Amino acid sequence: MTHDEAKHTSGPWIENTGEKYEDGTPTPIRVDAPMDSTPGPVCNLYTNFSREQNEANAHLIAAAPELLEVCKALLEASQEPAIGPALCEAYIEGIMELTPQLQSAIAKAKGNGMPNENNG
Repeated sequence: MTHDEAKHTSGPWIENTGEKYEDGTPTPIRVDAPMDSTPGPVCNLYTNFSREQNEANAHLIAAAPELLEVCKALLEASQEPAIGPALCEAYIEGIMELTPQLQSAIAKAKGNGMPNENNG
């Protein structure tokens, strides 16, 4: 494994917040990642925080792979030399191309309109 290879479970990760036990009580919130054809847990949130706060934590944890990728892409783009007007413009355009990916990762981390395992 090279220095740049990820050691973490590959994404995308999804938060699973809506399952219930047979008696109707909610199951612990968890974050799942793809494992073959069935998602497997990356983490389970068993804490003393409120369910709302645990759901927010799950959103942030589930967004980690996307946040890492866009941060790496931004870092790479920021290290490109930008000398002269044409190169400077290309440099800015390269960074601007990452804006949708960055917005999507932040939205997922905040839980804004991103699908999870239980709501599609």
